Amino acid sequence: MKICKYEGKTMTEALNRVKESLGKDAVILHTRTVNKRGVFGIGSRRVVEITASRDMAPLARAARRATEKPLTRKLEGVYPQDRISSLQRDVEAIKATLRELLKESRHGRASELPEPLYNIYERLIDAEVPRDVAQAIAERFLSQGEPATEEWEQVRSEVASHLQNLIPTSGPIRLESGHVRTVALVGPTGVGKTTTIAKIAANYKLHHGAEVSLATIDTYRIAAVEQLRTIASIMEVPIEVVTSPAQLRCVMESSGDRDLLLIDTAGRSQRNRVRIGELRSFFDANPMDEIHLVLSAASSKSHVSDVCRRFSVLSPTHILLTKLDEAAACGSVIDIARKAELPISYVTDGQDIPDDIRVAEPEELVSMILGEAERPGDDE
Repeated sequence: MKICKYEGKTMTEALNRVKESLGKDAVILHTRTVNKRGVFGIGSRRVVEITASRDMAPLARAARRATEKPLTRKLEGVYPQDRISSLQRDVEAIKATLRELLKESRHGRASELPEPLYNIYERLIDAEVPRDVAQAIAERFLSQGEPATEEWEQVRSEVASHLQNLIPTSGPIRLESGHVRTVALVGPTGVGKTTTIAKIAANYKLHHGAEVSLATIDTYRIAAVEQLRTIASIMEVPIEVVTSPAQLRCVMESSGDRDLLLIDTAGRSQRNRVRIGELRSFFDANPMDEIHLVLSAASSKSHVSDVCRRFSVLSPTHILLTKLDEAAACGSVIDIARKAELPISYVTDGQDIPDDIRVAEPEELVSMILGEAERPGDDE
């Protein structure tokens, strides 16, 4: 089976070349519109590129045979073991190629978009917006026909509005007169919980004049406790180290004259059920007003999904996103919001206390996704 690529100035021209070379029964695997650069940037042109094959059947049959147990038995006695292993690796590679080609072919309609909308689609993909979201936006506008030139600003506005609706936010921690607001930060190791809790404390004390106190359940990392003690000393706020649910109850009761009690916790691997269970015992005995699950915006999709699932036993109420400046692209925020199914409270984008934290705003995040606002760290 031969897989080839064909080009044309238009979709019709490219398809005609496919038919001329492979016949009318050729299978279209993928289509896209690409910019071909000229020499020294002169003579650039836009072409339609089609990936096609004469027949998908041989590849599909090979992929099916690779999953059949009798395959190895049929080969034994015909080829030496090392040759069998080599053949099996080749078949696995063919299967992977087939899956990727079929996956790409499902998104081929994007190449049919008018150029301005196709540029928006490409920008979404480059920003790591989930492909199904970008595809849904493309399909929506494709079904409406090409907008007039003067309508493109309206299209961009509708795309932004659609993305904003996919990013639920909660606003800042809201204080209540006569009530100490208890807020805990939980999450895996290395996401910046201790630094983030210091930023929140500093902001509420310096900018809101709130009476803040700190507590930490992080007794596993002496350095983290000392770091928070130092920060608390600089801000002149009280801090308590808690080692049991009963002790946490005493701290909460003695903080009744404060506005805000922020509780730091040790980073737990999402796979360590024992440690997460220990933490749960603190919250079961002492219900919190808010529990923010802290996630790094630079984490992989699979890691975020795993963390959200395993930390769900703590019943978090919000997501707090850190390290936005370290993320490869901002579109991951949409995927995180979908997996967590929780509103985002704050985002952080650096180590400076109290500056590098702000309330999450859908409009700002979408502007970054669309490349219309400067991303943190881009000027460094």
